[in-house]
Amino acid sequence: MIALELADYLGHDLGVGSVQEVHQHLVSKVSAFADATRAALAINPDGILLRRSTSNGSAVTAPAVPDRPGFGYRLVVSRKLYDNGSNVAHSPSLAPLATSSSLHMHPLDLDRLGASVGAQVKVSSDRTSIVMPIVADESVTRGTVWAAWAQSGSNIGELIDSSRLVNDVKVETL
Repeated sequence: MIALELADYLGHDLGVGSVQEVHQHLVSKVSAFADATRAALAINPDGILLRRSTSNGSAVTAPAVPDRPGFGYRLVVSRKLYDNGSNVAHSPSLAPLATSSSLHMHPLDLDRLGASVGAQVKVSSDRTSIVMPIVADESVTRGTVWAAWAQSGSNIGELIDSSRLVNDVKVETL
């Protein structure tokens, strides 16, 4: 068994030496497996449904996220396949596939802002401001803006405060 071999390799004794002992250990120690006895499995060879564990000792409560300010947008940042990372930037065939930075916004939010697609907008956080082109993108949820990480042009990372749960930005036309 892989788990036993791994434990032996790491110098730990799990106190079991066979599949049967592992099964017995689960049935006796883990409440969710209490109904998975050998007798129950003999009657139901395809398996049985386990009880939902009532223990929430390891559950993590979701942090309280502040409301989005009325004037701002929630900033969402993620990676794209082709960015300015070392592998892409130093590959002659891949480097041209990386695009320049742009701010993606839902078209209805873009209309409300009064900016046209491709226009330069000022994006401000509590830390600093950057200027970048704006793009209409229906896949972006209203009230949020999205930008790709590690693209050429404006550095979206300058707006991010890693000590905050969420980062809100203000977007203004120039």
